Amino acid sequence: MGRFASVTYLPGARWSRERICRHVGGELSQTTIMKHTNLVILALAATVFVGCNKEKAAIDDNKEATKNAIDNRKVAVDTAAKDAIKQTDMNASIDKAKIEANKDITQAQLDADKKKADAEAKAEKAKVDAEKK
Repeated sequence: MGRFASVTYLPGARWSRERICRHVGGELSQTTIMKHTNLVILALAATVFVGCNKEKAAIDDNKEATKNAIDNRKVAVDTAAKDAIKQTDMNASIDKAKIEANKDITQAQLDADKKKADAEAKAEKAKVDAEKK
């Protein structure tokens, strides 16, 4: 039993310990046992490989989704900046128009004051002329 103690048998294997021993003349055949073991190991490796590929695909999908979200945010920031620039330009145009209007109003008022001063001076001269006569 010492020689067979380290060998593990798969449940449901076709060959029993006694049949294996009889088949190879009393010695345990490693090839018969290993056929089943190799198949199980191969199946487990294939399962792990497929699982890893699914995980890698999920990671790639997540990476692409993150990149797309970042690209969308970049586009939104760019659009917001352009809108802010347009609004600032419009506000600047409005402010410029207000300044121009205030300048025109002030100049018109100054022109009116100048004409008023001329008229008052003319009236004073006429009064002085009238008093002399």
